Amino acid sequence: MGEVAAPKRLRRTRRERLGAALSLLDDDRFDRLITGHSALQDLPQRMGPLLDESETILHVVDHPRYKHSNR
Repeated sequence: MGEVAAPKRLRRTRRERLGAALSLLDDDRFDRLITGHSALQDLPQRMGPLLDESETILHVVDHPRYKHSNR
């Protein structure tokens, strides 16, 4: 994430801003945009086909240390 403009930094802490951003992702409408998942280690082989797939809206890259709870 980038930095917030100096005059607005005092309104919320970085932790509060990150929390707000993450809470926006907890929305069923967002989940409907996900068109696929790939493991991080498979990404080099998947990038070409992903770029050629016109139906790809949002492709999630699964990190091996993070387990998705809603898949």
